[in-house]
This record gives sequence, structure tokens and C-alpha cells, in this order.
Amino acid sequence: MLDATELSLEDSIENCELELFETKRRMAKVNKIIDILQSIVQGSKNSPFTILRQLEFAILTANEYKETTYGEALKIYFIRLNTLEAKSLELQERYEKLTMESYTK
Repeated sequence: MLDATELSLEDSIENCELELFETKRRMAKVNKIIDILQSIVQGSKNSPFTILRQLEFAILTANEYKETTYGEALKIYFIRLNTLEAKSLELQERYEKLTMESYTK
């Protein structure tokens, strides 16, 4: 049977894994939004129907931040992506530290 320290370490590792997974999932979503916004801002070679679908998705997402232009939304998503990347690195380091700690016990 595990003592309280080992259990809390295992719980910490599991929580860190879950948080890291969620952060990476959010990063993937933000990257997709950035790609869509960049294609809109830079001019897209897609069909009008595809552009309309992308615009609809970008508008719904940008409205979350009450942005008025796609350029402004793009800036916000780059900032958000940088924040998520930093959090992901921090979580990865914490996960590795906790994992190493569990091996030494």
C-alpha cells in the first residue's frame, strides 16, 4: 500500500499530465485559429465557400474577445499562443521533475 507522500506524488503527476494535455489541446485550437486568421488577413486562394466557413469560425471565436478586426484578433491569438506555449513548457518541466522524483522513491 502507498503512503500519503507517494499517493500525493502520483496524484501530482496525474494532475500535471492532465493539465499538460489540456494546454496542448488549447494550443492546437489557437494554432488553427491563427492559421485561419492569417489566411484571411494575407488573402486566401480558397474557394468563396471555404473562406465564408473560415470567416464564420473566426468571427465566432474573435467575438469571444470582442475584437473588431481580424488583424487585432490575430495579435491576441499570437499572445495567447505564446502564453500557452510558456505554460506548456512549465508543465513539461514540472511533469519531468515529478516523474524523476517518483523514480527515486
